[in-house]
Amino acid sequence: MTDDFPQVRETFAESVIGRTLASVTNAARSAWRTSVAANGARAIAVALEHMPKPALIAAIAVTIAIAAVVQLPLRLLMPLTVVPLLPWPLYLLIAIFAAGISWQAEAIVTAWQSSSLARWWGAILTSLPRPPNRE
Repeated sequence: MTDDFPQVRETFAESVIGRTLASVTNAARSAWRTSVAANGARAIAVALEHMPKPALIAAIAVTIAIAAVVQLPLRLLMPLTVVPLLPWPLYLLIAIFAAGISWQAEAIVTAWQSSSLARWWGAILTSLPRPPNRE
Protein backbone atom coordinates (compact mmCIF):
# COMPACT_ATOMS: atom_id res chain seq x y z
CA MET A 1 0.00 0.00 0.00
CA THR A 2 1.29 3.47 -0.81
CA ASP A 3 1.70 6.29 1.68
CA ASP A 4 0.26 8.91 -0.67
CA PHE A 5 -2.92 9.63 1.30
CA PRO A 6 -2.19 9.46 5.05
CA GLN A 7 -5.25 11.53 5.94
CA VAL A 8 -7.56 9.18 4.07
CA ARG A 9 -5.98 6.20 5.80
CA GLU A 10 -6.29 7.85 9.25
CA THR A 11 -9.90 8.86 8.60
CA PHE A 12 -10.79 5.36 7.48
CA ALA A 13 -9.01 3.81 10.48
CA GLU A 14 -11.02 6.05 12.84
CA SER A 15 -14.35 5.31 11.16
CA VAL A 16 -16.76 2.61 12.32
CA ILE A 17 -16.07 0.53 9.23
CA GLY A 18 -12.31 0.90 9.68
CA ARG A 19 -12.40 -0.06 13.36
CA THR A 20 -14.69 -3.01 12.59
CA LEU A 21 -12.43 -4.19 9.79
CA ALA A 22 -9.35 -3.84 12.02
CA SER A 23 -10.94 -5.81 14.85
CA VAL A 24 -12.14 -8.57 12.51
CA THR A 25 -8.68 -8.76 10.93
CA ASN A 26 -6.99 -8.92 14.33
CA ALA A 27 -9.40 -11.59 15.54
CA ALA A 28 -8.83 -13.68 12.41
CA ARG A 29 -5.06 -13.29 12.71
CA SER A 30 -5.17 -14.32 16.36
CA ALA A 31 -7.43 -17.28 15.61
CA TRP A 32 -5.12 -18.43 12.82
CA ARG A 33 -2.00 -18.20 15.01
CA THR A 34 -3.56 -20.42 17.67
CA SER A 35 -5.46 -22.82 15.39
CA VAL A 36 -4.71 -26.50 14.97
CA ALA A 37 -4.60 -26.07 11.19
CA ALA A 38 -1.95 -23.34 11.43
CA ASN A 39 0.13 -25.36 13.85
CA GLY A 40 -0.07 -28.34 11.50
CA ALA A 41 0.85 -26.17 8.52
CA ARG A 42 3.84 -24.74 10.39
CA ALA A 43 4.97 -28.24 11.42
CA ILE A 44 4.75 -29.42 7.82
CA ALA A 45 6.66 -26.34 6.61
CA VAL A 46 9.44 -26.96 9.13
CA ALA A 47 9.63 -30.63 8.17
CA LEU A 48 9.81 -29.74 4.47
CA GLU A 49 12.54 -27.16 5.07
CA HIS A 50 14.75 -29.75 6.74
CA MET A 51 14.06 -32.53 4.25
CA PRO A 52 16.86 -33.33 1.78
CA LYS A 53 16.13 -31.92 -1.68
CA PRO A 54 16.00 -35.29 -3.48
CA ALA A 55 13.56 -36.66 -0.90
CA LEU A 56 11.44 -33.52 -1.17
CA ILE A 57 11.32 -33.68 -4.96
CA ALA A 58 10.51 -37.40 -4.84
CA ALA A 59 7.71 -36.83 -2.31
CA ILE A 60 6.15 -34.05 -4.39
CA ALA A 61 6.45 -36.13 -7.57
CA VAL A 62 4.80 -39.15 -5.92
CA THR A 63 1.98 -36.90 -4.69
CA ILE A 64 1.44 -35.58 -8.22
CA ALA A 65 1.53 -39.08 -9.68
CA ILE A 66 -1.04 -40.35 -7.19
CA ALA A 67 -3.29 -37.33 -7.80
CA ALA A 68 -3.12 -37.89 -11.57
CA VAL A 69 -3.98 -41.58 -11.25
CA VAL A 70 -6.82 -40.94 -8.79
CA GLN A 71 -8.26 -38.34 -11.17
CA LEU A 72 -9.06 -41.07 -13.71
CA PRO A 73 -11.74 -42.92 -11.69
CA LEU A 74 -13.00 -39.64 -10.26
CA ARG A 75 -13.78 -38.46 -13.79
CA LEU A 76 -16.26 -41.33 -14.12
CA LEU A 77 -18.15 -40.13 -11.05
CA MET A 78 -18.39 -36.50 -12.16
CA PRO A 79 -21.27 -35.12 -14.19
CA LEU A 80 -20.25 -34.16 -17.71
CA THR A 81 -20.72 -30.48 -16.92
CA VAL A 82 -17.81 -30.50 -14.45
CA VAL A 83 -15.42 -33.09 -15.92
CA PRO A 84 -12.05 -31.45 -16.66
CA LEU A 85 -11.40 -30.82 -20.33
CA LEU A 86 -7.99 -32.47 -20.25
CA PRO A 87 -8.12 -35.77 -22.12
CA TRP A 88 -7.74 -38.79 -19.86
CA PRO A 89 -4.49 -40.01 -21.48
CA LEU A 90 -2.86 -36.77 -20.38
CA TYR A 91 -3.38 -37.80 -16.75
CA LEU A 92 -1.52 -41.02 -17.47
CA LEU A 93 1.34 -39.08 -19.05
CA ILE A 94 1.49 -36.77 -16.02
CA ALA A 95 1.58 -39.78 -13.70
CA ILE A 96 4.34 -41.46 -15.72
CA PHE A 97 6.36 -38.23 -15.90
CA ALA A 98 5.97 -37.64 -12.14
CA ALA A 99 6.97 -41.24 -11.39
CA GLY A 100 10.09 -40.75 -13.52
CA ILE A 101 10.97 -37.59 -11.66
CA SER A 102 10.50 -39.40 -8.37
CA TRP A 103 12.71 -42.25 -9.56
CA GLN A 104 15.48 -39.89 -10.75
CA ALA A 105 15.21 -37.21 -8.04
CA GLU A 106 18.87 -37.47 -7.02
CA ALA A 107 20.07 -37.05 -10.61
CA ILE A 108 17.71 -34.11 -11.13
CA VAL A 109 19.04 -32.31 -8.06
CA THR A 110 22.64 -32.92 -9.14
CA ALA A 111 22.01 -31.74 -12.71
CA TRP A 112 19.91 -28.74 -11.64
CA GLN A 113 22.76 -27.05 -9.78
CA SER A 114 24.79 -26.52 -12.97
CA SER A 115 21.95 -26.07 -15.46
CA SER A 116 21.24 -22.94 -17.46
CA LEU A 117 17.58 -23.28 -16.46
CA ALA A 118 18.59 -22.96 -12.80
CA ARG A 119 20.56 -19.79 -13.55
CA TRP A 120 17.64 -18.36 -15.52
CA TRP A 121 15.16 -19.24 -12.74
CA GLY A 122 17.48 -17.76 -10.09
CA ALA A 123 17.72 -14.51 -12.05
CA ILE A 124 13.93 -14.30 -12.20
CA LEU A 125 13.53 -14.98 -8.48
CA THR A 126 16.11 -12.40 -7.47
CA SER A 127 14.51 -9.75 -9.70
CA LEU A 128 11.07 -10.10 -8.08
CA PRO A 129 10.17 -7.66 -5.30
CA ARG A 130 9.87 -9.28 -1.91
CA PRO A 131 6.60 -8.83 0.00
CA PRO A 132 6.89 -7.08 3.35
CA ASN A 133 7.09 -9.23 6.47
CA ARG A 134 3.68 -8.96 8.13
CA GLU A 135 4.45 -10.69 11.42
